[in-house]
Amino acid sequence: MNARRKQRMLLSDLDFEIVPFVDTIILLLMFVVVTTSFRGQPGIKVDLPAAASTPAEIPQYTEVAITQDGKLFVGNREIPDLNALGRILQERAAASASKILLVRADRSTRHGLVVAVIDAAKRAGFVEATVATTTAQG
Repeated sequence: MNARRKQRMLLSDLDFEIVPFVDTIILLLMFVVVTTSFRGQPGIKVDLPAAASTPAEIPQYTEVAITQDGKLFVGNREIPDLNALGRILQERAAASASKILLVRADRSTRHGLVVAVIDAAKRAGFVEATVATTTAQG
């Protein structure tokens, strides 16, 4: 009889509370939504030129940002000049299996600077360079 009493006590302790479970699931869902909505946002503000075609997805790449006043950034790190950029790009090309460069240049950036960045990337070992654009509002 003592065993039956213990079994009844164990079964009564197994009540499942649905409200805390639903609250937990909602909080987890909100966390996922908030953290994934900011994915891929660049740290350097540039005004990209518009293009009529839809941009292709690039799986893995190295990104160089060029601001309106000609400052160079790799990630959030400012690069002082093209020589330093070349050294950094050589390190990135050696360390990464992907040899793709994405240039995020402001629409007011001098064309010559964009070409110089792409040339430095080619000399560093990158095999492909693409320029980021926004979708044109038709």
